Parts: sequence; C-alpha cells; structure tokens
Amino acid sequence: MKRMLTTIVTLALLLPVVPLWAVDEEHKQCEQSAAVCAETMKEQFSKRGWVGINMDYDEEAHATVITNVVANSPAERAGFQKGDLLRGLNGVDYTEDNEKLLKEQYASFQPGSVATFKVDRDGKTLDLKVELESIPEAILAQWIGQHVLEYHQAEAELAKKKAKEAEKSP
Repeated sequence: MKRMLTTIVTLALLLPVVPLWAVDEEHKQCEQSAAVCAETMKEQFSKRGWVGINMDYDEEAHATVITNVVANSPAERAGFQKGDLLRGLNGVDYTEDNEKLLKEQYASFQPGSVATFKVDRDGKTLDLKVELESIPEAILAQWIGQHVLEYHQAEAELAKKKAKEAEKSP
C-alpha cells in the first residue's frame, strides 16, 4: 500500500489520476498508437494543474518525502523544500484509509486552482498553499516522450523494421 500511495501521489501531482490511455503494465505496451497516445496525453494534460515536485516513499518516516522541487515551479513559489514530508492535502490526511479521497483531490487539480498541502519540516507542521499552473511544454514533452519510450517500444521496433525492409526493396 505504501508504494501504491506514493505512486498515486506522484501521478496525481504530475499526471492525471484517471488513466487517459490503456496500458498493459505486464507487457509494457499501450493499446493506442504512439501518435494517438501522444495527442491524447497532450490534450488531457493541458487541462491539469501542475505543482512541480518529485517524491518517494520514505520507509523510516512512514511518509512521502519531497525529493526535488522544480525550479520556478508553483511548488518553489509556495515554499516547498526537498525533504518535506507530505502529511495532507486539502484537509485529507495521507493515510491508507484516505486513498480514494486523495485520488479525488488530485483529480480536481486545474490550472489556477489552489491546493493546500500539510507538510512536516524539521519537526514542525506547515500548511503550504500552492496555486497550480498549466504543465510547462518542456515537461509535457518529457512525460509524453517517456511514455512513448516505455510503452511503445514494440511499435517503434516494427516501424524501424519496415523502414529497413523498404530501403532494401527496389
């Protein structure tokens, strides 16, 4: 559950919680073509709010810890720091029992909306309000590229094979 919650948190802060495309995790394949998938992702991500943090689950602290705050991001302006422990979002505590409520909170992220995160830092609990922004184009391109690399390898290999065969044909 801890890994699952961290994954949910990461996806929610960076990617939409509701799947935009059908992915076969076992075989690392996406059911849509790379072109359709990339267009769908671009369209859907343009409607999502962005915070600008990376995180991982810390077993010792039993919490999700901020591992990076993106420069010039909403998170940086809100005062997030590397090492902050996420404890709540908009009044919903980060617990296994609240997994569904947290997903709902993340699904509501839109550019211009404000989210309040409860974080622990150096033994103190802080409420950090962050005004969400649209996902920057460079980050969006990176996410789409990463998805294509991870889930469209078979498609890319087939295209490469066809191109080589076409070169050999008279």
